[in-house]
Amino acid sequence: MEPLVKAIDIPVALVVSILAGFGEEMFFRGTLLFETGIILSSALFSLVHFGSQIKRYFGIVLVYFLIGLYFAWLRNLTDGLWAPIISHSLYDFVAILILKFQLSKSKT
Repeated sequence: MEPLVKAIDIPVALVVSILAGFGEEMFFRGTLLFETGIILSSALFSLVHFGSQIKRYFGIVLVYFLIGLYFAWLRNLTDGLWAPIISHSLYDFVAILILKFQLSKSKT
């Protein structure tokens, strides 16, 4: 994430966050949820974000699993994808802003 966060400015971060939230929610909660169920789709959501680094970041993988459960819960609660898309996009944007702030702070 660090190279991406360093390379993009705030407007681009917003666009990236919206596109990621939309695309991932369309796939994980719009399609995969109904094919595999809440638990497996949330597990796959968390695993996909870390690839071969699952063991190294296992604690964060568990957090992403819980976030996946939350997005699935939102999808079922609202019977639609807009709530998880907006939540996911907002989460990604805030995470990027926090990382940008932390990286800029560590330079000084």
